[in-house]
Amino acid sequence: MAITLLITLFASWAWGFTRNQVSLFALIFSIGILVDDAIVVVETIHRPIHLGAKNLLEAIPKAVDEVGGPAILAAFTVIAALLPMTFVSGLMGPYMSPIPINASMGMIISLVVAFVFTPWLTYKVLRGWFEKNRHKSTSKNRLNDII
Repeated sequence: MAITLLITLFASWAWGFTRNQVSLFALIFSIGILVDDAIVVVETIHRPIHLGAKNLLEAIPKAVDEVGGPAILAAFTVIAALLPMTFVSGLMGPYMSPIPINASMGMIISLVVAFVFTPWLTYKVLRGWFEKNRHKSTSKNRLNDII
């Protein structure tokens, strides 16, 4: 999540927005949604490992592929709901425009982080543990899943 927020703050700065209360409100507003993508990817990677996957390099892409479509659809649904607020005119237009732009940028950056950085980091962190523990019996874990 910290990576998503840092990249979003940098993109906001590059877009020309200052770090004012409205820009930060946009990030706070969307923070629950921003972390959701990475959490879903990590949980989906954990499931095949917990069920006894034989190869970590095969389990990770399958897990990301499993949740990829719904995560992309959810992100673009939120973007579609927020983006019309960009076209507000009058006195509130310039004041409100950072909210949909920052939140939309955050959603796209969150998807990239969830689909690129999270699987890579998961592989780097779990590679040693997976190699050490993959030969252990998973019958107890499967029994807990059934119960």
